[in-house]
Formats: sequence, C-alpha cells, structure tokens
Amino acid sequence: MECPDLLSGTVLTPSQQLSILTRKLQSCLMSREACQWPPSAIAVSLLSLELEQFRPDWFQLIVSLLKSTKV
Repeated sequence: MECPDLLSGTVLTPSQQLSILTRKLQSCLMSREACQWPPSAIAVSLLSLELEQFRPDWFQLIVSLLKSTKV
C-alpha cells in the first residue's frame, strides 16, 4: 500500500514530522524499560500512536506496515 500523502494534512512539514518521530524513537530506545522489546516493535508502536492522531485510516496503514515488515 503506497501512501504518498501520508504526512500531509498537518501544520508541520514532512521533514519536521520525521524529525519529531526520530527524537521520540531515540528517547524510547534509550529507555531502560524499552530494552525488553525489539527496536522494530517499538518503532511500529510509536508510528501507530502518531498516525492515530491525524489519520482516520491509521489502523489499516499499520496492518499494511506490519505485513510488509513481518514484525
């Protein structure tokens, strides 16, 4: 499933959105509590939470991502 408009529709540019996601992911990966899960699971969880905020079809996107990455 290709979604070229995935990051559109918000007040932030795609670059700003990815920068924020990167900082959040780095923070999660440095957490002691997060060491028990694979980094890929943390990344997909973070993406799911972020997509839920601004995409009505967030669940279908995450399911598609999980199928393609086999997490």
